[in-house]
Formats: sequence, C-alpha cells, structure tokens
Amino acid sequence: MTLLGSPVSEGKAQDAAIKQKTVELQKVMKRLALLQSHDALVLLKNSLEMPKLLYLLRTLNCSACPLLADFDRTGLCTILNVDLYENQWLQASLPVADGGLGIRSAQMLASSAFLASAASTLTLPRVHPA
Repeated sequence: MTLLGSPVSEGKAQDAAIKQKTVELQKVMKRLALLQSHDALVLLKNSLEMPKLLYLLRTLNCSACPLLADFDRTGLCTILNVDLYENQWLQASLPVADGGLGIRSAQMLASSAFLASAASTLTLPRVHPA
C-alpha cells in the first residue's frame, strides 16, 4: 500500500518501490548511453539519480535496505563502462573537491534524509481530536 507515492510500511512494499526506481533508472541509462560520457555523468548526478529517489528516502526509513547498493552503482557503472569495486565506489562518491566524482550514495543519504524530514515536522502544530 502506498500513500502519495511512498510505501506506508517497510518490507516488501519498500523493496518493490526501490526496485521500481532501479528499473526506471536502467531505462534512462539506455538513453544516456547515447550521449558523451561527461554529459551523461552530469545529467545523472544532477537530475536523474538521487533527485528521483530523494522523495522515497525522505518519506520512508530505508537506511537498512540492501537494494540501495544496486541503485547506487547501476548508473555510474553503465556510464563509465567499468565495474567498480568497493574502494573505487567510495572514492567516486567523494565530493569533487576531495578527488571524487561527487556522486551521492543512496545508502549514505537514506538515514539523514529520513531524519531531516522527521525533524522538519516537529515544528508543525499538533492537532488534537475533539
């Protein structure tokens, strides 16, 4: 069951939503493969990968979901046409100023995105039933 495009509970619904986002990213990657690598990387980094997943990360606590690792590497490995090992992926996810590509990791952002969303609701007025 989903509410406003986000699963209501963790488990199968959460896994299905992340798998759907991964499938959508794979479809986009077929089109990005037609562009030059640098242009494709800029589009992936700034508008296609994390911005498409961020709503799901903010509305559902998926920090312990192992499917996020697949989502992280799907686009980058396709564009660069290489398989990235763990240490290579960690370097690619560093900011550009620190020698990385600036690709944000969904696994690393999941907990902070959810907590930021939860913290932003603390200032909302409480509604008490009559």
